[in-house]
This record gives sequence, C-alpha cells and structure tokens, in this order.
Amino acid sequence: MLWNSNLFSFARKETLFAAACVINAAIGASNASEELYDEIDQEGLYEEAMEIVSSQPNRQGFRKAAALLKKVAKAGMPEAQYSLALLYAQGQGVRRNRSIAVKWFEESALQGYRAAMYNLAIAKLTGDGVEQDRSGAKRLFQELVYPGEEPQIRVQDFRMQRSIRAESSYFLASMLMGDREVSGDASNDSEIVELMTVASRGGSPNATLFLALERAKGNLLERDLELTKKYLDDYHLIMSDSLRRTVDQIFIEGVDAVVSEDIKRESEAMNNALYQQIYASIYGLSKLWLKQLPSEREVPIESIVELLSIAAEGGYLFAQIELGLLYARGVEVPADRQKALELLEQTTNASSRIAAFNRAALLQIGEGAERDETLARSLFEKAKNSGLYAAAAVLDGDLEPKIMSESEFLGICLAGLAAEDPRALYSFEFRREHGIGIARETNQKKLFRGYMDAAQKGSIQAMATVGRRYFFSV
Repeated sequence: MLWNSNLFSFARKETLFAAACVINAAIGASNASEELYDEIDQEGLYEEAMEIVSSQPNRQGFRKAAALLKKVAKAGMPEAQYSLALLYAQGQGVRRNRSIAVKWFEESALQGYRAAMYNLAIAKLTGDGVEQDRSGAKRLFQELVYPGEEPQIRVQDFRMQRSIRAESSYFLASMLMGDREVSGDASNDSEIVELMTVASRGGSPNATLFLALERAKGNLLERDLELTKKYLDDYHLIMSDSLRRTVDQIFIEGVDAVVSEDIKRESEAMNNALYQQIYASIYGLSKLWLKQLPSEREVPIESIVELLSIAAEGGYLFAQIELGLLYARGVEVPADRQKALELLEQTTNASSRIAAFNRAALLQIGEGAERDETLARSLFEKAKNSGLYAAAAVLDGDLEPKIMSESEFLGICLAGLAAEDPRALYSFEFRREHGIGIARETNQKKLFRGYMDAAQKGSIQAMATVGRRYFFSV
C-alpha cells in the first residue's frame, strides 16, 4: 500500500529515506525510558537525527536516527512522531511494523501534523496496519481539504503541503464518486468537480487524468476535447516533473560527460514511456466504448475517433490499428481507405500481424486505394509467418481477403481448429505460446506436443518449429 513516498520530506529537512534495511529493534527497549522527556532538547535531538539520516543513509545511520527519534517522539514532538512512523512503515533502522507506524501517525495527527493526518487517512482507507475505516479516512481528508483555519506553512514545506492538499482532494472526490455510483445521488457532482480541479492544480496526476477523461465523456463536465488534450499534456508534465528535477540535480552536481549522455537518453526513454502510458489509457477507454452498442454508448463516435487520433499521432500501435480498421470498414465513420492504409503502414513497420493482414487486404481489394498485389502477398506472408491462420488461408486461396479485427481472426482460427486444419493447429499453438487472444501457455513440453501434433497433420510451419526445437534441444 501507499505510504505516500512523495511526502517523505521531513518538516525540518527535506530528506528521502533512500536505503531500506530491516533490523531487530523494539520501540520500548531503551535505558532512556527513565528520562524526563519534557526536559530533553527536542529540537536539538530531532535536528541531530535528521543530520544523521542525511549524512549516513545506511543501516547504522538509520539505527542511530531511530534511537534519537524514539526519545523525541515519546516527548511529544509531532515532527519526530511522523518521522518515526515513516521509519516503521518502511523498516529503516527498526523492524518494519505497520501497526506501530499507524500508532505514531495517530500521535502526530492528534497534534494537527498534516503529513501524519494524510498517511493515517490512507491507512484507514485501505486497512493497512489498522482496521479499515472509510468514515474515519473521509473525516481526515475533509480536515486536510477544509481546515478550520489555514495552517501556517513555512517556505521549505510548501511543496509537501501542496501535495498533501492535492492528494487529499483527489481521495475525497474519489470517495464521493464511489458513494454516487452506489446511491445514484448526483447532488455532490459540483463538489467532486471542484475537488478534482483543486487536486489537479496542486499536481495530482490521477485527478488530472480524471478531468481529461471526463472532458471526453461529457458526464460530470461539458464535453470538450481541446480541454481533454490540455489535461493530458498537464498529466504528462506532472508525471515527468520529478524526473526532470532529478536529472537537473545530477547535472548541477556535475557528472562525467559520458554518464550525462546516458542519463539524458534514459530520461528521454522514461519520458516517452510516460506518454505511452497516457495513450494506453486513452486507447483502453476508447476500446471499451467501441464495444458498447451505439445506442447505449455514453460518448459519441466523433469523440472516440478524436481520442484515438491523439494516441495514434503519438505513435501508440494499438490506437493506430483500431483507427485504421474504423476508416477501412467505414462503419460509424466515413470510409477512408487511403487514411486506413497510412495508419496500417505505420503499424506494419512495428511488426503487427493484424496491421500487415489488413493492409494487405486493402492493397489487394484496391477499393479507395492503389492496388498492389505484389506488396499485398508479401504482407500476407509476413502475417502468416507470425502465426496468423487467416493469412495462410488467404495465400492458399481458401479465404477471401477482408478487413478483420483480432476477435474475428481468433474466431476463424477456432473454426479451423474444430475442422482439424493443420494450419489452424499451428496458429493456435502459436497463440498459446505468445498469449495472443488466449491464455499464455508457459509449459514448453505441452507447447512442443501441440506443435508436433500440427506437424504430423501436415503443417509446414509446425514442422519447421519442431525442427528448430530439436536442433536447439528445446
């Protein structure tokens, strides 16, 4: 569960507990139990503990820091109680214990320490280290979002407090959404939108993505695809912000030129991966809507096409294929075979067998696009070599080429399997091996037997596969 790692900044020093170590330590076992804790130098001991964490982020350092924090936490200092709770939550300097972590979060939260209140709310919401208590979690989130009076926030704590309010707003809005789905009561819709907006402005990626999708669906908010794009861009900026800060810090500190280039390449790759995650979310939602009957769909086809276009333009393979199929078939959208070819050509380069087959079908049919039987045949061969039964059937003249989806390809394969067509037997084993449309089979002996059966029934591809496995002793 989430002990929010983004909030692992201590009030007095913004330091991350980076190394994890588990040791034997009991919270009460200390000769210091006889001390008069109200007379100790709480401030000095706390600063000393934070300095140790900063300068000695290792097992010994965390143990020293934990011993000091226990003294100060027992004396009642909320910052120390919160910091000690984090150590117990992560098992750094002490034996990991979620229940003890919650105890110290509670002690700190009772004194109004906001980071502790947030972590306690998360624990109650999920039942991590404490009995699940949604009502208690909701009250804490409400206190964090709507404090009786604005808390005094020091400059060095501003980022952490901003994150706390943003994430608390998001969780509170999510809880209200859950209540809405159960009761059907829409009276809190304006509050949900307001909370999500506050959360998004405060840097909550989940709230920002929620607003992006709501602007596409048009349920709680008026449909506006331009705002959807804006929120998606904001989502990416939020997600990549910590990455940029980390890289910038490395460059500030100075590193070897070769290492710098490696870091740049790695950060660019991570940045691209973030975009792909966004596009995957868009595609998944669009696909879900497309499966619904047009009369029951909550989003018009124009909005779905626009969202798929955003993901397709970003290079997301499955969005390119889905959009290509929509334009090729001309169902619900005007047919545009040329645009379909362009989209499928992009995905063919990414070794997509579905794209290769459908592009070949368009080229062979030649309707609305230039006919090219030579290229079509090479693409059918490519799809066949990727285990697509329909491609093998087209090449052998047993199936007329047409635009098809993955579910249709699977249906044709299963029909061939029922007829014990050796080409379908091979294709089915290929699907099992790679988990395409069906559950993935990891037992190599079972796969080998399946390929052997297809080979004995006459599949040339299965014979080649069996031969390779014999050669390599697989």
